[in-house]
Amino acid sequence: MFKEQKKFLANFINLESLTEDEKVKFSKEYILSIHRELGEVLDTIPWKLHRKNEVVKSKANIAEEIIDCFKFLLNLCLIWKIDDDKFVKEFYRKSTVVWQRYNQEILNVINKKDKVCAIDLDNTLSNSDEYFTKIFNKEYNTNLLDKQSIKDSIGDLRYEEFKYSYRESGEKVNIPVKRGAKELCDYLKRKGFKIVIISARPYEKHSRIFPDTLEWLANNEIQYDAVYFEKDKHIKILKELSHLSFIVEDDIDYAKQISGLGYKVYLLNREKIKDKNIIQINNLIEIKKYEEKM
Repeated sequence: MFKEQKKFLANFINLESLTEDEKVKFSKEYILSIHRELGEVLDTIPWKLHRKNEVVKSKANIAEEIIDCFKFLLNLCLIWKIDDDKFVKEFYRKSTVVWQRYNQEILNVINKKDKVCAIDLDNTLSNSDEYFTKIFNKEYNTNLLDKQSIKDSIGDLRYEEFKYSYRESGEKVNIPVKRGAKELCDYLKRKGFKIVIISARPYEKHSRIFPDTLEWLANNEIQYDAVYFEKDKHIKILKELSHLSFIVEDDIDYAKQISGLGYKVYLLNREKIKDKNIIQINNLIEIKKYEEKM
């Protein structure tokens, strides 16, 4: 289908020499054409509530109008160099995202009888801050030590601009995984836990954060049952799943808040803290030792 449409489109457009402005121009035309064709699909069905006596026109007509829409959609794909392989890949990638969003919104994969744990993503399962700093140093030829030193060096505005472009770049797919992350999740699944990955990543502001996160989890073979994105993730997840067995976290302040609500926390942080509900660990594998005692 892609080859056939590309062959026909070549009668009107040289796809190999399009400028960005021309791509925008033709995209506008095809999007408007799709809108027009969608209206013709509506014309084949009795969709108006006040005209109940109308009947569906022939299914052949419906199919023809839908195909017209699809052909214009193929034109859009071809203009932006989305071939059949990329189309299929993005379709299934987006399908995974849709399922996970569905699972997040109602957490339908988990019920009150399940053993459930929540594991923070950034700097717990992944070396997020370390990689962010590495990318900045590489791009600006600097040798800064961490995110705070970056902010101190370039100021808040430039820091936020870089962070925005970083989130849009797709680099989150390449963040190194923490030692023991896969082994821990494999162990917890064997023990019968439902695993919820929690993150404060702003997926609603950056459309690619959700699929990039899921791709990262798949690439690193991290087992999980749901991914939960929320700014106040540690509090909101407890409201959604009040029967959580424990949470794995790297931030001391978050750990204290969770502990204050009476929940067990495994804290991946070397700064010493005394709290009966907080178990400090040096690496993720240590959690296995504590859980085997339960």
